[in-house]
Amino acid sequence: MYGKKTWSLTVPSGILSCVDQAVIFTAPDGNQYAVNGFAITAGYPSIDPITLPDPVNPCSKRYLGVLIYDGKRLCSQ
Repeated sequence: MYGKKTWSLTVPSGILSCVDQAVIFTAPDGNQYAVNGFAITAGYPSIDPITLPDPVNPCSKRYLGVLIYDGKRLCSQ
């Protein structure tokens, strides 16, 4: 649903969910990762290991704004 331009992860797909304001990404292998600060505080591991490098600045990771935005929308459902 995101396309190559907005997909920021090394895995081809996954499930985005929200639990008590914590936005969580579940990878195809079943591992869960924190997408926002609430999820980090809740104890989920950082999503950095599966986040692609920024094509302009390879020392940085790609922007996760779209996942954060969509995850927050799930929180309000």
